[in-house]
Amino acid sequence: MLIDILTSSCGRFDILERSIKTFKDNVYTNQHRFRWVLMEDYVEDKKRREAGLEWIAKHDHLFNQIIICKEKFGIGYQWQEIVKYCITTFHFHLEDDAEFLTGINIDPLIEIMLQKRKLVEILWRRQNHVEVNPRPISVNGIDFVEVDFMSESNGLYNTALVMKIFKESGIGTQMHEASVSTPSSMRLGLRKYLLGRTGQIQYTHVGKILGYDKGKYK
Repeated sequence: MLIDILTSSCGRFDILERSIKTFKDNVYTNQHRFRWVLMEDYVEDKKRREAGLEWIAKHDHLFNQIIICKEKFGIGYQWQEIVKYCITTFHFHLEDDAEFLTGINIDPLIEIMLQKRKLVEILWRRQNHVEVNPRPISVNGIDFVEVDFMSESNGLYNTALVMKIFKESGIGTQMHEASVSTPSSMRLGLRKYLLGRTGQIQYTHVGKILGYDKGKYK
């Protein structure tokens, strides 16, 4: 099976490079193939925009498809836009400011998503991950915590169910996690898993540590 790796970036090429490298070093498959899609959002700062585009031009061999936006989408809109280019049943949403720490084989996770047709996401864990109404469970010998909160952070997603959330929320609506995505997922009866047990960490949110949260940059 082909799995799209969907990455939205915004001229932050140094942390983007770290995100891609550590993902490739730690997330793997023996049964599937990855298709890499990069969407570069429009950056208003000219120097930052040009630096990002220069990096992409030098590293275009890393991607199967590159989309250069002519308008700014920003937080809460980028995911909706890049999913339009997704051609696979499941996709990994790869943020441009992560550092992956733990080797994870996605093959058994894809099997679980095929079995559980209402499971919209399996998220990798970072520090202080949001757990709303956490319920520890084990599926096929793998530990998860099921939660009510719908996130759009690093993890595997069922593409068709993500599109249902967009439709339920209203196409073009800013997908605020707490006030939009989570209520929509609950109305649709969708399930959300965090990989592992509470306290386990699979990646670091580098952007937040560096003060680049919400698309900010140096």
